[in-house]
Amino acid sequence: MITAQPPVIPNSPDALPQIVQQLTPEQAPAALQRNDLGDFVKKLVLGHFVQKTIEENEAQHIVTGVQILDLQKNSTIVSHNADTPHFAASINKLPVTLTLLEALRSGTITMDQTVSWAVSDQRAGAGVYDQPGAPTQAKVKDVLHDLLNRSGNTAVRIIVNQLLGGAAAVNNRWAQIPELANTRLQPLDSNRFYVGNSTPREAMWTIGQLVKAQDQYSSFIKQSLQTNIYTDVGVRSQLAGNDYIVLVNKVGLLD
Repeated sequence: MITAQPPVIPNSPDALPQIVQQLTPEQAPAALQRNDLGDFVKKLVLGHFVQKTIEENEAQHIVTGVQILDLQKNSTIVSHNADTPHFAASINKLPVTLTLLEALRSGTITMDQTVSWAVSDQRAGAGVYDQPGAPTQAKVKDVLHDLLNRSGNTAVRIIVNQLLGGAAAVNNRWAQIPELANTRLQPLDSNRFYVGNSTPREAMWTIGQLVKAQDQYSSFIKQSLQTNIYTDVGVRSQLAGNDYIVLVNKVGLLD
């Protein structure tokens, strides 16, 4: 049996640009997992790989927004249409979580508090409370876990309507945050809403705010996100088996 050999990538800046440009889409993820390559090389590989993906998308007239940051060095690896609003889908469950987090830290809501809702509030999805016959009462911590871990659609409705005063009230709070200038829910009436728009930069800022503290709430959020059920799509599917990586992520899918 003949197997393809991995590309030879020197861990040196001199010959890198041309070699990195020659990497195929299949070779780039493998290069990112190699322990013999330093951060400088991996950033070049990642930037090249993402840029090629952007080009492929936009050749099909798919507007693509990306922001990738090195948080340790506070530097940008890739930024493309970072301030262009997109329909965020479930990614906008993160700023909803951020608003709930403010209430939890202020003590106006507690994790063990019981919240109730009507059967008519139920929405289809992968969440525990999205299923037929699901309960209509739970503790806040269980609803929040369902929102983040299973991306529950009923859960976001519960949190926004029953705990945060509705979509319009949430939008009013976001309007006071300069870093969320484009992030909004889309109210349909006093009870119904779409999760709305955001930008790559604002989504990145939000997840940074959620996980940066060293308290019980950030720990709960990190654990819920890093163990989320979506292992077959997105970055978790590409980084499967790398136990040394602690990956906190949220996927937004539009059917």
